[in-house]
Amino acid sequence: MICRFIATASLAVLMAKPVLAGPEEALFETANIIYQSAEGLPPEMQKTTYESVRSILNQIVADYPASDLALQIILKEEIEGLDVANLNAVLQDAEESETAATEKMVVPAVPETTPLDPGNSNNEGDEVIEQDTLPTLTLEPEEPLLSMPVGSEATERELDLDRQAIRDLQARLLVIGHDPNGVDGAIGRGTRGAIRSWQSSMSAEPTGYLNTSQLAALKDQSQLALDEWLKDDANARAYKPPPPIALGPRNMSGNWRYTTNCGANSKLGRTRITGNMTMRHAGGLNYTGTLVNSQGLRARLNATLRGRNISGVANFGFLFGTVRTEARVDDQALILRGRDSNGCSFYARKS
Repeated sequence: MICRFIATASLAVLMAKPVLAGPEEALFETANIIYQSAEGLPPEMQKTTYESVRSILNQIVADYPASDLALQIILKEEIEGLDVANLNAVLQDAEESETAATEKMVVPAVPETTPLDPGNSNNEGDEVIEQDTLPTLTLEPEEPLLSMPVGSEATERELDLDRQAIRDLQARLLVIGHDPNGVDGAIGRGTRGAIRSWQSSMSAEPTGYLNTSQLAALKDQSQLALDEWLKDDANARAYKPPPPIALGPRNMSGNWRYTTNCGANSKLGRTRITGNMTMRHAGGLNYTGTLVNSQGLRARLNATLRGRNISGVANFGFLFGTVRTEARVDDQALILRGRDSNGCSFYARKS
């Protein structure tokens, strides 16, 4: 009895200790956000969401076994609104339901037959079915309760996602644990991988492309977590950046500092060239200027600005010929990024 009292008292003291912020706290916060987002979801989606939460809680217990959080999880307590006992119960009920559904088979009914009487002459002409000619009954499992339609390039094109819609998609994937490698409004390999990861978690075919029903499910699942994420100013700016700066003669004219990086496969071999260029508005979309690089070479410059894309030709004269450059002006700064006809990358910043 005394030992039990001491153990209970020790546990009470341990539970009363202030919890220090640490990596386990960050993991738990993510788990709690995902847990809260599961409310109101269909049972199958809720189960998948709860499995993600359970996985994070298991990670906390495994990686931080001495933490207060790990102890609370083991004791199946309610922690900041996350009811661990209820979580386990819901998952257990779902697993039992799945087991019952799998075991339940659909067996076609066999029509009743009247046995033939060998002594009855009226049986003459009746067809006698041999045992080995009876049809074989195939037991088929019932259809799953939830079958998410397959996403494809065609179904995603129908969504007509603009840059802001893509940022929204990337942010939603990020906040529920599927990192798209940035919230930038451009779909690349990171975003495709995050979509596949989410689709797998939803027991959908991981094509990396969405359709209408999948996007709706993702929005329902991630809304609470997204709302929390957007409370951070930096996240909000990434989610919806300010409009691009306007371009025109006033801010495009002037001095620019540039760098050209050439790889081993470029026409110039592995090298790095820096320099200065000056652009002046020449009317309409056109600009002229001069360029001087770190090798002491000078060139006449002619460029055309269309939207945020600029095409330029630097003429170094008879000996060195011309170099063409295609670049784009950054949305939020006077920065040019592109490539030239030598196969080198080009970067310039307004000075």
